[in-house]
Amino acid sequence: MYKLTLYLLAATILLTSCEEGDTIPAPVIPDISASLTNWEPTVDPTVTALCDPDTSCNLNGCQELYGSDIPFDYKFPVFNPNNSCQFAYYRHDNVQLPGKFQLWVADLCEETYNMISDDAMNDLHWTSDGWIVYARADHYHWRIRPDGTGANLVNPDIGQMNLYLKYSPDSKKYIYQYGVETIIRDTEGNELGRIDPTLGVAYWDWMDNEHLVLLHWTEGGAITNVSRYNTTTEEATLIYSEDLPEGYGNYYRIYLTPERTHVYMMGPGRVEKLDLETGATQLIRSAVHNEIFWGMNVKPDDGRVVLHYAWSEYIWACNVDTHHEFVLFDENYQTGQQIVVE
Repeated sequence: MYKLTLYLLAATILLTSCEEGDTIPAPVIPDISASLTNWEPTVDPTVTALCDPDTSCNLNGCQELYGSDIPFDYKFPVFNPNNSCQFAYYRHDNVQLPGKFQLWVADLCEETYNMISDDAMNDLHWTSDGWIVYARADHYHWRIRPDGTGANLVNPDIGQMNLYLKYSPDSKKYIYQYGVETIIRDTEGNELGRIDPTLGVAYWDWMDNEHLVLLHWTEGGAITNVSRYNTTTEEATLIYSEDLPEGYGNYYRIYLTPERTHVYMMGPGRVEKLDLETGATQLIRSAVHNEIFWGMNVKPDDGRVVLHYAWSEYIWACNVDTHHEFVLFDENYQTGQQIVVE
């Protein structure tokens, strides 16, 4: 009778707090405005696919200059999925060369910045249970706490390069690429499955704890596909397929929205938003002239996109200096603010 009374009391409180006309308060979004500054795209129509109008040098083959004019390069912006004040990224020292990337964690609300590892090379992922996962120069995935403690090796596969490790939303399993294999394991290291390599999988993210969204290529990369993948039945259901125009480039990354109903498809030249239910797409942004997109992330509380935006500055024939910026776009995807990092 005592328990029943408590349940009735709780129900009465809930009902009286939700009278007609009442609204459930919106979640509090942390204020990171102190770490944002004005941003405008830097487009130089003289820097096109040719480094120098008088040569046939392709921009992708140009020599990247490093020096004190641009002391640091940045990549892999990642928000803490539970707290958008916290923001992780890689930083490269362009003066002290050669060198590895450093892993930094910023508190955008408090404007504090801390380097937690000086051995980082590829990939960056923040799990729901508070680990930051990154790949060191040995090409194996490690995880570390945001304060720099507890670093440990994630998976047991040693001998080949590990790539694109992503934990499930409940942090109880993860997927990664090992050589040509795409493997799913639980946190104890037990193998749960492998994705058929004939799918041509290039990248992935978790829709929920049992389903993945896969970016995969067919016909030698000419056709870009997005599919829903059931990790239990190992069935892939096609959502989107496109034969991209020649010379437009291909998508090589996908990023789910917080509600996991849409996915952003990103390539060096454009970003599109894909509805996972209908397959409809919306062009978000295209790169022009000297612009290029290197990566992105989605802010967990309001769904805004942070884009790793880069632009190349022509120095002399086939020599360029590239600026790297993290831009948090507004809902219109056209205007935004730059995230200040050290």
